[in-house]
Amino acid sequence: MPGLCLQSEQAMAMACLLLADEIAVKLFFMDEEALQIDQVKQYLQSAYEVDVAERAYQSVLNWAAKNPVRFEDLKAPDSPNKGEVWGKIDETVLVINRDVLLEYLDKNGFDYTAVSRKWNEKGYLKRTPQGKFVHNTKVYGIKSSYVKFNLPQEDDVTDENGFMQVEEQENLPFD
Repeated sequence: MPGLCLQSEQAMAMACLLLADEIAVKLFFMDEEALQIDQVKQYLQSAYEVDVAERAYQSVLNWAAKNPVRFEDLKAPDSPNKGEVWGKIDETVLVINRDVLLEYLDKNGFDYTAVSRKWNEKGYLKRTPQGKFVHNTKVYGIKSSYVKFNLPQEDDVTDENGFMQVEEQENLPFD
Protein backbone atom coordinates (compact mmCIF):
# COMPACT_ATOMS: atom_id res chain seq x y z
CA MET A 1 0.00 0.00 0.00
CA PRO A 2 1.98 3.02 -1.16
CA GLY A 3 1.96 5.96 1.23
CA LEU A 4 0.45 3.95 4.06
CA CYS A 5 2.91 2.58 6.62
CA LEU A 6 0.95 0.29 8.95
CA GLN A 7 1.69 -1.31 12.26
CA SER A 8 2.42 -4.97 11.50
CA GLU A 9 -0.28 -6.43 13.79
CA GLN A 10 -2.88 -4.14 12.29
CA ALA A 11 -1.80 -4.94 8.75
CA MET A 12 -1.92 -8.69 9.42
CA ALA A 13 -5.40 -8.46 10.95
CA MET A 14 -6.72 -6.46 8.00
CA ALA A 15 -5.08 -8.86 5.53
CA CYS A 16 -6.88 -11.75 7.24
CA LEU A 17 -10.20 -9.91 7.03
CA LEU A 18 -9.70 -9.13 3.36
CA LEU A 19 -8.73 -12.73 2.60
CA ALA A 20 -11.72 -14.08 4.56
CA ASP A 21 -14.03 -11.71 2.70
CA GLU A 22 -12.58 -12.78 -0.64
CA ILE A 23 -13.08 -16.47 0.22
CA ALA A 24 -16.64 -15.81 1.45
CA VAL A 25 -17.47 -13.99 -1.79
CA LYS A 26 -16.09 -16.86 -3.91
CA LEU A 27 -17.88 -19.55 -1.92
CA PHE A 28 -21.13 -17.97 -0.73
CA PHE A 29 -21.78 -14.53 -2.16
CA MET A 30 -20.89 -14.95 -5.81
CA ASP A 31 -22.97 -11.94 -6.90
CA GLU A 32 -20.97 -9.56 -4.71
CA GLU A 33 -17.44 -8.18 -4.91
CA ALA A 34 -14.81 -8.73 -2.26
CA LEU A 35 -13.61 -5.78 -0.24
CA GLN A 36 -10.64 -3.91 -1.66
CA ILE A 37 -7.83 -2.12 0.16
CA ASP A 38 -9.14 1.26 -0.99
CA GLN A 39 -12.43 0.54 0.81
CA VAL A 40 -10.84 -0.27 4.17
CA LYS A 41 -7.67 1.81 4.36
CA GLN A 42 -9.54 4.74 5.93
CA TYR A 43 -10.07 2.53 9.00
CA LEU A 44 -6.39 1.77 9.40
CA GLN A 45 -3.96 3.95 11.25
CA SER A 46 -0.52 4.80 9.96
CA ALA A 47 2.49 4.12 12.13
CA TYR A 48 2.69 7.87 12.70
CA GLU A 49 -0.88 7.95 14.01
CA VAL A 50 -0.30 5.14 16.49
CA ASP A 51 1.08 6.70 19.64
CA VAL A 52 3.57 4.16 20.97
CA ALA A 53 4.29 6.19 24.11
CA GLU A 54 0.58 6.34 24.97
CA ARG A 55 0.21 2.60 24.42
CA ALA A 56 3.28 1.98 26.60
CA TYR A 57 1.94 4.23 29.38
CA GLN A 58 -1.48 2.53 29.32
CA SER A 59 0.25 -0.85 29.26
CA VAL A 60 2.33 0.02 32.34
CA LEU A 61 -0.78 1.25 34.19
CA ASN A 62 -2.68 -1.94 33.28
CA TRP A 63 0.26 -4.10 34.32
CA ALA A 64 0.48 -2.35 37.71
CA ALA A 65 -3.29 -2.67 38.15
CA LYS A 66 -3.09 -6.43 37.43
CA ASN A 67 -0.26 -6.85 39.97
CA PRO A 68 -1.25 -4.64 42.93
CA VAL A 69 0.26 -7.04 45.47
CA ARG A 70 3.75 -6.25 44.09
CA PHE A 71 3.23 -2.64 45.16
CA GLU A 72 2.41 -3.50 48.79
CA ASP A 73 4.80 -3.33 51.74
CA LEU A 74 5.77 -6.94 52.46
CA LYS A 75 6.76 -5.99 56.02
CA ALA A 76 3.29 -4.62 56.86
CA PRO A 77 1.13 -6.77 59.14
CA ASP A 78 -1.17 -9.07 57.14
CA SER A 79 0.47 -7.97 53.88
CA PRO A 80 -0.66 -10.07 50.91
CA ASN A 81 2.79 -9.54 49.35
CA LYS A 82 5.01 -12.52 50.11
CA GLY A 83 7.43 -11.92 47.25
CA GLU A 84 9.07 -9.08 45.35
CA VAL A 85 8.28 -5.41 45.86
CA TRP A 86 8.21 -3.57 42.53
CA GLY A 87 7.32 -0.16 43.94
CA LYS A 88 4.31 1.54 45.46
CA ILE A 89 1.10 3.15 44.34
CA ASP A 90 -0.09 6.35 45.99
CA GLU A 91 -3.21 8.30 45.08
CA THR A 92 -1.44 10.39 42.46
CA VAL A 93 1.87 8.59 41.78
CA LEU A 94 2.95 5.14 40.64
CA VAL A 95 6.54 4.43 41.73
CA ILE A 96 8.22 1.52 39.92
CA ASN A 97 11.67 0.05 40.36
CA ARG A 98 13.64 1.07 37.28
CA ASP A 99 14.98 -2.43 36.53
CA VAL A 100 11.52 -4.00 36.87
CA LEU A 101 10.06 -1.33 34.55
CA LEU A 102 12.83 -1.78 31.95
CA GLU A 103 12.33 -5.56 31.97
CA TYR A 104 8.57 -5.17 31.54
CA LEU A 105 8.94 -2.66 28.69
CA ASP A 106 11.53 -4.80 26.92
CA LYS A 107 9.35 -7.93 27.16
CA ASN A 108 6.47 -5.98 25.64
CA GLY A 109 8.43 -4.42 22.78
CA PHE A 110 8.73 -0.87 24.10
CA ASP A 111 11.98 1.09 24.14
CA TYR A 112 12.32 2.96 27.45
CA THR A 113 14.55 5.70 26.02
CA ALA A 114 12.08 6.49 23.23
CA VAL A 115 8.88 6.35 25.29
CA SER A 116 10.28 8.13 28.35
CA ARG A 117 10.88 11.30 26.33
CA LYS A 118 7.29 11.25 25.08
CA TRP A 119 6.01 10.43 28.57
CA ASN A 120 7.82 13.49 29.84
CA GLU A 121 6.29 15.68 27.10
CA LYS A 122 2.83 14.38 28.03
CA GLY A 123 3.41 15.06 31.74
CA TYR A 124 3.30 11.39 32.72
CA LEU A 125 6.67 11.39 34.51
CA LYS A 126 7.83 13.13 37.65
CA ARG A 127 11.35 14.43 37.35
CA THR A 128 13.96 14.85 40.06
CA PRO A 129 15.03 18.38 41.04
CA GLN A 130 18.04 17.76 38.76
CA GLY A 131 15.71 17.01 35.84
CA LYS A 132 16.33 13.24 35.74
CA PHE A 133 13.64 10.60 35.21
CA VAL A 134 15.17 8.13 37.69
CA HIS A 135 14.75 8.86 41.40
CA ASN A 136 17.16 7.38 43.95
CA THR A 137 14.75 7.01 46.83
CA LYS A 138 13.31 4.56 49.35
CA VAL A 139 10.17 2.53 48.87
CA TYR A 140 9.11 0.67 52.02
CA GLY A 141 12.63 1.14 53.38
CA ILE A 142 14.38 -0.21 50.27
CA LYS A 143 16.65 2.32 48.60
CA SER A 144 16.92 1.86 44.86
CA SER A 145 16.37 3.57 41.51
CA TYR A 146 12.69 4.26 40.74
CA VAL A 147 10.66 5.87 37.98
CA LYS A 148 7.66 7.92 39.15
CA PHE A 149 4.54 8.16 37.00
CA ASN A 150 1.75 10.66 37.46
CA LEU A 151 -1.50 8.70 37.64
CA PRO A 152 -4.68 9.80 35.83
CA GLN A 153 -6.89 11.87 38.14
CA GLU A 154 -10.63 12.22 38.64
CA ASP A 155 -10.84 15.09 36.14
CA ASP A 156 -9.58 12.76 33.41
CA VAL A 157 -12.13 11.24 31.03
CA THR A 158 -13.02 8.24 33.21
CA ASP A 159 -16.29 7.17 34.76
CA GLU A 160 -16.84 6.41 38.46
CA ASN A 161 -15.40 2.92 37.94
CA GLY A 162 -12.22 4.24 36.31
CA PHE A 163 -13.10 3.30 32.74
CA MET A 164 -12.35 5.73 29.92
CA GLN A 165 -15.32 7.48 28.35
CA VAL A 166 -15.71 6.83 24.63
CA GLU A 167 -17.34 9.61 22.67
CA GLU A 168 -18.46 7.60 19.67
CA GLN A 169 -18.14 4.01 18.56
CA GLU A 170 -16.48 3.73 15.16
CA ASN A 171 -18.50 1.93 12.52
CA LEU A 172 -16.66 -0.46 10.26
CA PRO A 173 -17.72 -1.12 6.66
CA PHE A 174 -18.62 -4.73 7.47
CA ASP A 175 -22.28 -5.60 8.14
